[in-house]
Amino acid sequence: MKSPTPHLRRSLALLVMVVLIVSLSRTTFGQRAKAFYNPANGEVTIEVIAGNIATLSIAGQTGLVAMPGFVNFMAASGTTGLGDPLMDANVQFVTYNLGQDSSGNQITFTPGSYNIGAVFDPNLSFTDDPALPDQSEVRDAGGNLIGFAALDIDIGNFVPIRTQAVPEPGVLPLLVMGVTGLIARRQRKRA
Repeated sequence: MKSPTPHLRRSLALLVMVVLIVSLSRTTFGQRAKAFYNPANGEVTIEVIAGNIATLSIAGQTGLVAMPGFVNFMAASGTTGLGDPLMDANVQFVTYNLGQDSSGNQITFTPGSYNIGAVFDPNLSFTDDPALPDQSEVRDAGGNLIGFAALDIDIGNFVPIRTQAVPEPGVLPLLVMGVTGLIARRQRKRA
């Protein structure tokens, strides 16, 4: 089999790079934070992407009423970078807010990943619902819908919580680019 021409190889590499850039920009453009749930132990990790966030809250509910059957917000822990959790009187959500500096300016979170503890029961699944794009359906191990959950960024900007086992959409283009590079390298050695 004849090896691809240099022009074809460059075109293929350019195509892979365009796919990678589009994929990565689509996954992070406009997103300031994400939350990931670990089904093995119920822990939630908040990933702060942009540093201009002042308040983060995790909410779990059925309809408009908090459902304590799958949330353990009393288990929320303070973590370096997020500070101590604040809870409302009914423990319906857990909030992180660093407060204000001595000049009265709101302190914002530093980008990074923060484990806030086992705030949900283990062995749940968090899935997207097209009718509710800003929150996740929460199902038990039997597949029964038991509620909804979301990460609230700066009050009123909800994003769904993802199950940690689901790979990021940007991983596939990275794998394609790596495999393409290995194939091209191998073909150069043969020539």
